[in-house]
Amino acid sequence: MPPLPPSPPLPLATNTVVIAGCPLHNPNGKPYIAAVICFPSGERTFYLKQHLHEGEEVYCTPGCDSGLIDISGTRIALAVCADFTHPSHAATAKRHQLPVLLANHISTTGGWQTCGNSGGWNAAGELAVNANGTQPCLVLCRIHQGAISASVEVMAHLPTKASMID
Repeated sequence: MPPLPPSPPLPLATNTVVIAGCPLHNPNGKPYIAAVICFPSGERTFYLKQHLHEGEEVYCTPGCDSGLIDISGTRIALAVCADFTHPSHAATAKRHQLPVLLANHISTTGGWQTCGNSGGWNAAGELAVNANGTQPCLVLCRIHQGAISASVEVMAHLPTKASMID
């Protein structure tokens, strides 16, 4: 795998953890559907989607790690797309009383119409933030002493889901 470029300056300058979806090369076979996690220190790690939709296994390999990361002393459970629909994934977060962050795509991909609705849930399982499923946006979460506060920033300059369905 080629080396990764340097981390963007934003995480370091703002003490921000950036989590973004990406494909990831798998030296042993089909690529992963992943999320890259960029920490303010410059460290990067990846979460690999564990639960693939029907048909994704033709093109991708499922991940096997738990998706638990530490942000400012708070353990967080990550989920990408279909991960959140599997009871075992949710059970891990519930058993450890962890907040959950979910990243989800909003347009047609691979013949699937996605639903969007990226969001975050607190350790009690209550919805803390939910993106509109029709507009490209950033879900911005602040995690302090285990609590999530969040906002959604609509990316008005990008096409909406309705304009991408055609």
